[in-house]
Amino acid sequence: MQTILKYTAPSRLLHWLMALLIAAMFTTVWVAEDAPEWLDHTLVNMHKSFGIVLLALIVIRIVARVASPRVEPIKASPAIQKGSHAVHGILYLLLIAMPLSGWAFVSAFGRKIDFFTLTELPAILDTNKELGKAIKEFHEIGANLVLVLVIAHVAAAAYHHFLLKDKLMDRMLP
Repeated sequence: MQTILKYTAPSRLLHWLMALLIAAMFTTVWVAEDAPEWLDHTLVNMHKSFGIVLLALIVIRIVARVASPRVEPIKASPAIQKGSHAVHGILYLLLIAMPLSGWAFVSAFGRKIDFFTLTELPAILDTNKELGKAIKEFHEIGANLVLVLVIAHVAAAAYHHFLLKDKLMDRMLP
């Protein structure tokens, strides 16, 4: 298969849109914790809607990744390359699991997702509050893991850019 030096424009666009969505999702949840009830409700609904958009984008991104030429591997030890692939793989799995688990626990609590006030998404599970609590716990732990992996991803990119000066970040920049 052909290799290229820089990610395709659609892949770069998806990367940065997803980065913004992930930041917005964490921000809406963190701000909602101390917000008055009317704002809390709005922020939580935004968080859920962003999650559905993120789910669609990660599916598109996976299809684009499979369909696009491979980007030239970084010049690093096999252990570093394996670590990088592991972080990306786990992050991709979590970016599928988090929206689905959020939708599942909302459904299990007998609620629906109000998608940007445009439409109401159907429940994907029957009401079961005990199951909802367990899925919510998974969702919260998974979200913390996403945060750790995103920080590791950003730290690795900064390390390559500022210390190694190896132009790795140029592959994902516009």
